[in-house]
Parts: sequence; C-alpha cells; structure tokens
Amino acid sequence: MSGVFRPGDSVAWRVRVRTEIRPGDELAYVSARTLVHDTAREVAVFSRRGYPGKRRNAEFGGPTTQRHRPVIGWRAGWTDEPWGVWRLLTLKRPADQNSISAAWHEETGAFHWYIDLTSSLRRTPVGFEIVEHGLDIVVDLDGAGWQWKDEDELAYAVARGTYTEAEAAELYAEGERAVDRLRRERAALERWVNWEPDPMWAPPQLPAGWDAE
Repeated sequence: MSGVFRPGDSVAWRVRVRTEIRPGDELAYVSARTLVHDTAREVAVFSRRGYPGKRRNAEFGGPTTQRHRPVIGWRAGWTDEPWGVWRLLTLKRPADQNSISAAWHEETGAFHWYIDLTSSLRRTPVGFEIVEHGLDIVVDLDGAGWQWKDEDELAYAVARGTYTEAEAAELYAEGERAVDRLRRERAALERWVNWEPDPMWAPPQLPAGWDAE
C-alpha cells in the first residue's frame, strides 16, 4: 500500500537521539526534505544545500573532538541549521534498522554511499521520524571499500551507560548487514547514482507542526 505523501511534497524528516538526560529518545533535529517516493516497501527523501533545518538548542558534554557531542541538557528554542554541502537521497525501508543514502558533494561532485544506523521508520502527520544511534558507515561507489564513522561517539556512550555493550555490538552487526545488502543490491541501487530531482519540484519547507511532540 502506498503512503500518504506524493512525489515533490515537502516533508519533515525528524531525528531523535538518545541522551543522558532521561530514558527514551528525544527530538533533536528536523530537516525539510522532498518526498521522492513513498511506498510500503521503501520511502525515499531528498535534501540539498540550503534546504531548511532546525536543531534544538542544547548543552553538550563529552570530548570536544567528537563530531556529535552528547546532549546533557536542553535549552529553550531551536536554531536554524540549513542543510550542508552534501546532496543526499535517502532510501529507507520502513522496518530496517538502517538507511542507505546516495551522497554527492555539491562542489566537487564526489560520490559515496552513506549508511546511518537508525531505528525503524515512524510515520508522522508531517513526514517521518527516526532515532539515530550515531554510528555511520561510508562506502565507496563500487561497494568495495568502506569504513566506520563516529566510532568514538558510540564508545563514549557505552562508557557513560547511554548504550549497553550488547546494543553497541548489535549496531556494528547491523552495519555489516547493511554493507552486505548494498553489495548484493548494487545493480539496483546504482540507478540512483545519476538521479536528478524533477526540476518542477519547489524547494521544501518545514510544514506546520514539524516540532510537535
């Protein structure tokens, strides 16, 4: 069964994270994305430089060398954070604990696959929602070479008790399964490498209710 969103629609892509504040996952970042397709099998959304985004104001802990420092407290309000230099087409099968994105550098044209380790997909009235676990993978175009990203952040979260060692081990196992899938389905996925959005699609905007709890 197809979803409620149509190609070209603006949707809110809501990201929750696990924090040290309280049990559960809390809304931390929301970006406006263009819906590419919405089916029972897969949701695809697109973002490029300058598309609107909002990050919840927070206090951060952990080493200052970490790319995404852990949230230890929330502050009032949100800060504008438009999408950056990587053009991203995210492919998310609803039940999967990962997403696979085609990523193009807006200035150099460099391409790689990007795997996020996430929760399953949850549909909201204004778009979609996931929990991001911090651990990511960068994969070469041909799938031959790949590397983990932000391992230090997950290790710190385990040391602090935010994630258990068993949860971390499962995230690594899920990442390896996602790489295997990308390699197996490479022929089907490569149709996206030269994909371009419909020029008639207007840039997305954050819909009303994007920050609703």
